[in-house]
Amino acid sequence: VSEAVKCPRLAVLQSRLGSTGLSAKSAVIGTLRHDLFERCLRERDASRRSAALFTRQILRNNASSLVGCGIVDSREAFGEVVKMLPQIQSFLNMFTNWDATTKTGRKGKRQQTLIPS
Repeated sequence: VSEAVKCPRLAVLQSRLGSTGLSAKSAVIGTLRHDLFERCLRERDASRRSAALFTRQILRNNASSLVGCGIVDSREAFGEVVKMLPQIQSFLNMFTNWDATTKTGRKGKRQQTLIPS
């Protein structure tokens, strides 16, 4: 129950797939991608370097789920999760006011234009 409160998406997945956990490869990879998106958003950092670090941590924390769905090659798991980075960066750049591709999260100074009155 405490896990379901943390993330409504998880409650829906558990109700559809059962409370024993996720065992389908696509469900596990999707959950790990979601974790990467959340981490990039929380840290305000979706740079390649940070995303690689976050992905390695996520994989380490979810090793049993990966083995449970038959993924035993860490390179395969890493590639499947991190290949979503361009979409994550695009989303964050479009819907936030910070640059998702830099560690600072700050967009460069925009050139101000004067609008004649």
